[in-house]
Amino acid sequence: MSKSIGFWPNQQIMDVFLQRFVCILLLSLCLITSLALSSVETPLRWCVNSDLEEEKCRAMSNAFTAHKLKPTILCVLSATTEVSSSSPSSGHSACLRTLAKGEADVTSVKGVEVGVASKKFRLQGIMAENYPGPGDTIAPLDHYAVAVAWADSNITVDTLKGTRSCHPSVHSPSAFAIPLSVLLRRGLMTQMDCTSPLVSAAGFFGNSCIPGVLDISANPAGLNVSSLCSLCDGTGSDNCASSSYEFFYGEQGAFRCLVGLSSQPYYSTEGNQQQKSGRADVAFLRHDTILKMTVTREQITSKDLSTLDRLRLFNKRLRSEFVLLCPEGGSAPVEQYSTCNWGEVKANLLMVPAHSERKKEITQLVEKGLTTALSFGGASVAQVIKMMEFQSEVYLDTLVILLGTSDVSRAPVTPENKWPR
Repeated sequence: MSKSIGFWPNQQIMDVFLQRFVCILLLSLCLITSLALSSVETPLRWCVNSDLEEEKCRAMSNAFTAHKLKPTILCVLSATTEVSSSSPSSGHSACLRTLAKGEADVTSVKGVEVGVASKKFRLQGIMAENYPGPGDTIAPLDHYAVAVAWADSNITVDTLKGTRSCHPSVHSPSAFAIPLSVLLRRGLMTQMDCTSPLVSAAGFFGNSCIPGVLDISANPAGLNVSSLCSLCDGTGSDNCASSSYEFFYGEQGAFRCLVGLSSQPYYSTEGNQQQKSGRADVAFLRHDTILKMTVTREQITSKDLSTLDRLRLFNKRLRSEFVLLCPEGGSAPVEQYSTCNWGEVKANLLMVPAHSERKKEITQLVEKGLTTALSFGGASVAQVIKMMEFQSEVYLDTLVILLGTSDVSRAPVTPENKWPR
């Protein structure tokens, strides 16, 4: 009987072959899945503190997407606002906590809050906003505190008592702490209450708008300082609020307060709706605010301006209408802020969780993304970030990237912005 010769391997060899084949297949699938997952970009979660900040953040995110710039920005609205006397500005503590919990990657922090953000919430500064001006001698990461008055008023620092004053916020050093320090040092203001400077301010200025003076963090004793809110423009609970819902809040809000540009119309005796107005005497601002909110006659008459630029200029005031009040007396043109200022203030920082596993990645994403965006040419994302003041009626002085910021640079490592390891 003839034997058939088979070419098929026996069962044991087949089992070994199938086992190896399955292992190779599984390893291949794992590799493909890993590559696919690695190609999916993790969005940069940017924390914001209010609806207006979220709108501004989305405008920046949409501009990045439209121009195919990285990273993809996901705007995270913080759910709660922490009110604490230990925080100099309770309105922005919510995002500090959100980052500390790992629920967002980056947020913009005001200079006055950097110490709290670092020590209490373990955040670290990675980039700083720049506010350059012509002929600056100041460090590029800082700005000057200035007092702006009308050129035709003849007001000086020695005649400030009883004037109507405008301040961006009680939490802003350039708007409140620095001016009061100078006035007290010069003996022009009397210290009326050892526990709170608000009483001294209320006794010095005639009427004011200092948003936030009624906040628990600024006024824990609930002192009656209603005169410090008497010039404010908000309605109801928004009046004198430390938020963008108060029309005179923030740098540009304080300038609107100075020129008397209200959000509330009124009706004349003839029944015609008109814009409520009534200018104040002095505004305490950052040096770059007055430069960006005013124009020279040469800028208006220049034949080289585009239509868009002309429209933007016509919504501003002439620079020659204003002067700077020097703290030791006298006045100066607004361009001379380097020699006629009340002090220097640290810049805003972009901060990230100091111990995040993604800190290096986040830093690279922010640095590369913003520097690319701010240098982008044409009608681009750079206009969304650098030229936000054209939409100031919408965005006011919300954070994200402050209006008027012309550049960002890597933040220097200092004890104030680096959490100790």
